[in-house]
Amino acid sequence: MAEMTRDFNSVCYATPILAHAVIAGAASESNTTAKRTIGCRGGAFIVSVGNIEAGGTIYLTFQHSADNSTWSDLTPIGLSSADIEITDAGGLGEENIAVFAVDELYEGGYIRAQHYNSAGDTTTEYGINFIGFRAINRPVVPKWRIGEAYAVDDIVQNDGFYFKCIVAVSQAVADAEELAASSATEPGTGGSWDTYFEIYKGEAL
Repeated sequence: MAEMTRDFNSVCYATPILAHAVIAGAASESNTTAKRTIGCRGGAFIVSVGNIEAGGTIYLTFQHSADNSTWSDLTPIGLSSADIEITDAGGLGEENIAVFAVDELYEGGYIRAQHYNSAGDTTTEYGINFIGFRAINRPVVPKWRIGEAYAVDDIVQNDGFYFKCIVAVSQAVADAEELAASSATEPGTGGSWDTYFEIYKGEAL
């Protein structure tokens, strides 16, 4: 499973569920194909379809488990059923990709996809990946906002960095900047930001 930083407060995980290949009709429900969610409480299954045999159908059911033994179906957000049918005439948007968002995953649990094609289908090609997000192990740090007052020792994030307030930004100053739609105190970019903030270098937040 690949790990990618999304922002300071969450991490993005991407993992393959089913390799992109020509799949001829067979179902796959094995626990051995399951993948850990690594703390993700939500995410999306991304189905890439290279080809659907004329008149054929891809049948999918996404599932989750807390222990890789007892499984329950996942109904994608916005759908009324966990049982999904993808047909040649259904339309998949750009580049033959369909995205099915899910939530209420088990933290530290498992996910998998049951799948099969129409009987006699020998040319349908597709694959499935999962992308999920989870919070990292630190407090949520608010993003800097124009018009917001800050007290000494407040920590904010802006422009890709953490900053600590070293001189209070009063509400009067913040209001004046919002009225002018310009902020000299914006950490990292404002004309006088280093009067009010410094890059945070502490070991803990």
